[in-house]
Amino acid sequence: MTEQQFAQLMKEDLQKMNDFQNELQQQIDVMNIKLSKTIKELDAMTENLQAFVTLLNENNRLIRQGDEKKTDTATS
Repeated sequence: MTEQQFAQLMKEDLQKMNDFQNELQQQIDVMNIKLSKTIKELDAMTENLQAFVTLLNENNRLIRQGDEKKTDTATS
């Protein structure tokens, strides 16, 4: 193998590595976009869940308050 052939092989290998690196970077970019979307969806779900828990707690408080009034009325 001549020096020129070796240099050509090295150039081709370097191009293959660069192509592979670019392909990997594109895949990483796509995954980042998907992860960002998933994070936004999870944030929205978290907010909805927090609102639901708040309403559930308020509902339970009102039920307890109503039960206490019934108990007070029954004992009076």
